[in-house]
Amino acid sequence: MVFLYPIVMRKNNIPFKIGMQYENWEFNLDILPDRIKGLDSYLNIDISLNKFLNVHSDKTELLFNLDILEGVILTFENRTQAFYKELKEKRFSDVEKLGELNIWCLSQCEDYLLTLGHGIIYKDKVVCLYYCNKTILLRLLHTLIQ
Repeated sequence: MVFLYPIVMRKNNIPFKIGMQYENWEFNLDILPDRIKGLDSYLNIDISLNKFLNVHSDKTELLFNLDILEGVILTFENRTQAFYKELKEKRFSDVEKLGELNIWCLSQCEDYLLTLGHGIIYKDKVVCLYYCNKTILLRLLHTLIQ
């Protein structure tokens, strides 16, 4: 079962701002296989930046289009539903279920220079928080729920 909710992530909750340049982190990144065609995927290896609300993630993936940051995925592995629910309850408001799947969507989102999408997914004891440019949102979600 997959639970997917949008989450409001303010700029100050994560150390990566969508639209920033690759050169800000180039010495802290390892190449990953591309998650989305046309975008470059990198693993952030700077442990001090791998966190959300003071909880350290097991993996932080950055997605770039050329040299511009388009998306961030924070992954927390071997987590309980209680951990997921705690994150969800602390950070969520007004969500709407889409279709027959356990996918939830919020129509409002933070907007600074770009239209952004945010969300949380719980699948197989893994919690993924995502934060991205809305132009790649559907392609990103497709890779996360497969």
